[in-house]
Amino acid sequence: MIFEKKIFALLAMAIVSSCTDTDSGGISARAVVEAYLRPGQPIEMTISKEGLFENSTDSVEFIDGLTVKINEGSNRYTLQSVGDGKYISNDDVITASEKIYSLDFEFENKEISASTYVPSKPQGFKVSADEITVSRPAPGTMPMRPEPIKVSWENPDNDYHLVVVTVVEEDPEKISEGGLSISGGGFRNEPNTETTYEINDISFKYYGMHAVVLYKLNPEYATLYEETGNSSLNLKSPYSNITNGLGIFTGINCDTLYINVKKP
Repeated sequence: MIFEKKIFALLAMAIVSSCTDTDSGGISARAVVEAYLRPGQPIEMTISKEGLFENSTDSVEFIDGLTVKINEGSNRYTLQSVGDGKYISNDDVITASEKIYSLDFEFENKEISASTYVPSKPQGFKVSADEITVSRPAPGTMPMRPEPIKVSWENPDNDYHLVVVTVVEEDPEKISEGGLSISGGGFRNEPNTETTYEINDISFKYYGMHAVVLYKLNPEYATLYEETGNSSLNLKSPYSNITNGLGIFTGINCDTLYINVKKP
């Protein structure tokens, strides 16, 4: 997912920045794990090696050939190494939410482990409108501004949620050259425990159908975002929930609605 790639790229930079030795002194690099478990999707993760020097940002050294296992109750998943540090479960998918999953593998004679909870699907997810008319900005004119679209959901337990909006057209027509966006012509809010999010017309960069994805997140993901997604102030101590390693092993769940962005 788009937002996951951004978070982990910043986490990797933080890990490298925290290692300033000019001589490794025989210290073994730790494994860095990136894994997001989501119901209905095959298990996939990336394992790389911690950079031991400040100038090690030129490339990422992936770790292949490990025996990686994920367990949940009586369910056992052994992941296959497919190169470039990627490990997949082939046709096996995470089927159960509201369960605890554990990860373990061995690297450099150490047992690397972690556990996470896969949350339930977001509840009460809705949008106030499934279409919006957006005018192209013209010099010297004041365009008619439509009402913002309100995204809302239920959150009785104060769980973390994140909204990501992305255009799904194959060849979308651009509205204008301006506007803030992430790759893919999309935008998002930040992980929070609120129950609403407003989408203004100026947020959209393209005409056409957009997916509005509401993610329910675990606290470890929100912590990772806070420490690496918004600021460089904490790069000396990146958050990790991996025992004897670094990185993130977390569960997410989501639901999707759609908004059509129309011309006047």
